[in-house]
Amino acid sequence: ITPAIRTYLDMNRDKLKNTAYIITSGSTPAEKIIPLCEELTGKKPVAYAGFVAKDLRNEKLYREKLAKFIEDLKK
Repeated sequence: ITPAIRTYLDMNRDKLKNTAYIITSGSTPAEKIIPLCEELTGKKPVAYAGFVAKDLRNEKLYREKLAKFIEDLKK
């Protein structure tokens, strides 16, 4: 997590009712980043989608991940 995002989550943890994340990374999977977000906010996200660089070259995978994220938000 970049320092700016880490600081924002830490400083606003009490103001956030729910969280949802779109995580982009060169190669680190979202599953490794989400626990850090949960720790900073004290909240489990209602939805998240993780995209590593190679995902952006695979349109089908990109669309599937984005569709799942949107569906999870609707729940």
